[in-house]
Amino acid sequence: MSTGNLLDIIETEDKVYNCIIDYISKRQIIIYDLTGCNDATIRLILIKWKMNFPNLRFSIFKSIYYPNVKLSSPIVLSLKSVKYSNRCLKPTKPKRSVVKINASPDNS
Repeated sequence: MSTGNLLDIIETEDKVYNCIIDYISKRQIIIYDLTGCNDATIRLILIKWKMNFPNLRFSIFKSIYYPNVKLSSPIVLSLKSVKYSNRCLKPTKPKRSVVKINASPDNS
């Protein structure tokens, strides 16, 4: 089974990464490099993450649901060093929702 659609591709001057993009800021990007990893457990975790929790960071998802699975340490890349990516690398603000609570006491 191929992991082509599960993993993101990032190309720099030095290397081509088949990776998971964890976080994107204005100046840098945090990735988990899975270039040489062919573990079926990791593929299953990626499928569950992308299907059920796409708005949650991968590192948080993994630490909550799969704390015993070991991955390589995250890599921090500068956005200026990225030459090609198959995904948009613009940071997005998280969606915020407001819940209004009626603060007036009930006098009944």
